[in-house]
Amino acid sequence: MSNEEEYQQLLEQEFFQLTWKSIVDGLSHFHEKVLPYKDDRYEKLSPVLGKSLHSADQLRKVLTELNELDDRFVGEVLHWDEQLLQGATYSLVYLGQGIEDVASIIDSFGALSVDPFIQFSLGNEFSKKLKSTYLDTVGCYFAEWGAIQEPEIFPVHWQMYLNDFTCSERDELLNKMDLHPLSNPSFPPRHVMKWFSGVSFDEDDYLSQLLDVYSEAGIDDDELAAPRVIG
Repeated sequence: MSNEEEYQQLLEQEFFQLTWKSIVDGLSHFHEKVLPYKDDRYEKLSPVLGKSLHSADQLRKVLTELNELDDRFVGEVLHWDEQLLQGATYSLVYLGQGIEDVASIIDSFGALSVDPFIQFSLGNEFSKKLKSTYLDTVGCYFAEWGAIQEPEIFPVHWQMYLNDFTCSERDELLNKMDLHPLSNPSFPPRHVMKWFSGVSFDEDDYLSQLLDVYSEAGIDDDELAAPRVIG
């Protein structure tokens, strides 16, 4: 057996013995507590999800049907950028409401978007479809399902909706997505703010411009999060 085959076998064993159960648990909470409507695809496939899958082909079939991948994507998934994944994840972890609800999205859609077994065994294009599904889910969570109750999202809403998760709770969620915590929760990286609000700030003057936005909205300096020492 080659090193590549041994690596794939190890990834497969870890995924089906550990990761898949966590994904199924996350999907269960998501569909029961987070999604504001009944998903017929999930209801149909729920008994299958609870059973042990044993192959990449079985996994591909289930995930394709669950997420309508064949209908939603035709050909290559274009315009992919790792920064999009970071934008969605940081927004979810720092602005999401309800630690269990946020964790269910990370443990299910998030895990599927970054798990090495998915990319190694099912291919890069299939993996990008799952990444896009994760982005769509987080986007709907904020824009359509009431996590941020605004007709339109602006940069100032980052500070206004900053959650009260503890550092350890945030760290645990981010670690699942292979990301580090923000040094200051009130000032996310520029590309994260762009994903969240759609606003592009000047690269050289981003922090001062965002501070001006907060100030103009009546947010005092003492309301901003304290910088965090990481290390």
